Amino acid sequence: MKILVYPKDSNPYQDLLYSTISPEIEVQYLVNAFSSHVLSLLALPLQLIIFRIKGFNVLHIHWVFMFQLTNQGMIFNNYITRLIFSVYFLFFLIITKFLHYKIVWTVHDVLPHKKVFLNDRLMSIILSYFSNLKIVHTSNTVQIMEKLSLRTNDTVVIPIGSYFSVYPNYVTKSEARKFLNIDENSIVFGFFGRIEKYKGIYELVLAYQKIQGGKSKLLIAGKCYDEEIESFLHSEAKKDKNILLFLNYIPDNEVQYFMNATDIFVYPFRKVNTSSSIILNMSFSKPTIANLTGDIIDYPKDSGIYIDKKSDTLLYEMMNAVMNNKYDLNELGTKAKIFTEHNSWKASGIKTISAYCKMFD
Repeated sequence: MKILVYPKDSNPYQDLLYSTISPEIEVQYLVNAFSSHVLSLLALPLQLIIFRIKGFNVLHIHWVFMFQLTNQGMIFNNYITRLIFSVYFLFFLIITKFLHYKIVWTVHDVLPHKKVFLNDRLMSIILSYFSNLKIVHTSNTVQIMEKLSLRTNDTVVIPIGSYFSVYPNYVTKSEARKFLNIDENSIVFGFFGRIEKYKGIYELVLAYQKIQGGKSKLLIAGKCYDEEIESFLHSEAKKDKNILLFLNYIPDNEVQYFMNATDIFVYPFRKVNTSSSIILNMSFSKPTIANLTGDIIDYPKDSGIYIDKKSDTLLYEMMNAVMNNKYDLNELGTKAKIFTEHNSWKASGIKTISAYCKMFD
């Protein structure tokens, strides 16, 4: 068995998973053949043929966002381009099957967060039928798939591994705050990771601005590709010096500063299936305020502050309760870390290998 993975993402999730698999099964990424995005997509069938000749027999698809026309972070949304890429994606799946690859789809997102195809739901349904194996990280994802008429046969639930001990973690809270120029007496609310609308970034800022009294900071760190969001954040930060922005990719060796400087992270996701951001801060013993959606439903209820309904008022109330010391953040953080310690990448890798093997039974 030889595994071909597509696409390669900057999130360390893939490397962490495949590092536990590679000693037993050969794994390679299907990377862009050209600097041109379009040419790289057109070259995919040829790459599939070459790798098939080399003995690769499984294609593991993680995301479909590559099947769209992009330019410096901007997405061309017109009808014609989406139609073309919808047809091409179908052609890509047919070619893959023709070459006798087994197709594995890790359903990080049942539907893309940003529209990719002419009909994203239809393409997800088609992909679910082409796939020999679907991997999800929570049983809630299976329920969403069923509601949208996706094929859920051959679906296996494999919890995501944690980021415990993955990043350096030796600086103290005091050192982290000194590095980021944050005073030690403030309560710091954090948001870390790629900044996008579906993560509720607008709701977070507006809720934070309602907090009255006390010393607090809102620390927002991560790459932002949306000019509208970036403009909004800079505008609000200009009006409120307590909103601290680091809108760039955070190097691995600096992640610990943002984690350890923060008291509690806030992710008012509008929708999500799997959240690596929350698993990351939980791995650093940091609790979270979040809406109960996606895999968050499966988290221990004593590992954070979880909101049943998506409401700006409730979000504000929870943040205000933190300001008024109504929660023991250290206790919540300890429970969060214990949860992540039990979800190892080795366990995820063993379950993934087992699922691979069953395709060939």
